[in-house]
Parts: sequence; structure tokens; C-alpha cells
Amino acid sequence: IAGTGASFRSAKARAMARPMPDAPPVVILAMGLDSSKEEMSTYERLFLERDLATLTFDGPGQGEGEYDFAIRHDYEAPVGAVVDYIEGDDTLFEREPMERLAKDGELMAYQHDGFWQCMDTLRDRRTLNKLWEAGDPPWRIWG
Repeated sequence: IAGTGASFRSAKARAMARPMPDAPPVVILAMGLDSSKEEMSTYERLFLERDLATLTFDGPGQGEGEYDFAIRHDYEAPVGAVVDYIEGDDTLFEREPMERLAKDGELMAYQHDGFWQCMDTLRDRRTLNKLWEAGDPPWRIWG
């Protein structure tokens, strides 16, 4: 998972790219007004299982962009800051655009070594509740 973003009005438009080997088509997911990119893991998984890469954006004023942008209706403005790196249908997103984003200082990668579990479905909720009820949930860092 690479955290990526592009400059827009002196702040970063935040996104997650989930590239696949062999450069398949890329599905771009932009969130609604009350969502963040981290909520899209279930949808991303469905695309990835079908050999489609994903690029998921926080909308303006949401997720990691909450403090950098005001909520706005025209997502195409900040999202376009990354989409503009895609020159056409034959562009391999994992190659040219990602390389240019990195060269331009717009690409960030984050390594997470701790516990992570999405909670998108009832199954996820049950899994997390079982971990909590067992008495030692991996995310509990307080006494």
C-alpha cells in the first residue's frame, strides 16, 4: 500500500494506490462527503480480486485532508491533481505516473508494522469483538 498525494492549493490531496503486477487497468475511487479512503478496503478487495488496481482518494475536507482542505463539492479539482498524471488509456499507472509523482516529490509511502483490521462488514465487527472479548486486543495500547 502506498500513500500518495499531489499538491493542490499548497496542501496534499491524499490517496492510496494499490498497484498490481503486470499493470492492469486502474479503478479510481473517490469518496462521498462523509467517507474516507480507509473505508473502501472492501470495495478495493473486490477490484483487486478481479485483477484491477485501485487508486482511492479522500475527498476535500475528509480523512487525512480534513485539516488541509475545506469540504467542497467539486472533487475533480483536488483529485485531478493526481489524475492529471495519467496521460491516456494506455498509460501504465504503476509506471509513468507513479514515477513522475515520486520525482515531483508527491509520492509518500508508509510502512505499518502494528495491528490493522478494517471494520467494513458484520464479519469484521464480529472478528474485532471476539478479539476484544478474549481480553487482549492487539490495538489496546493503554493499561
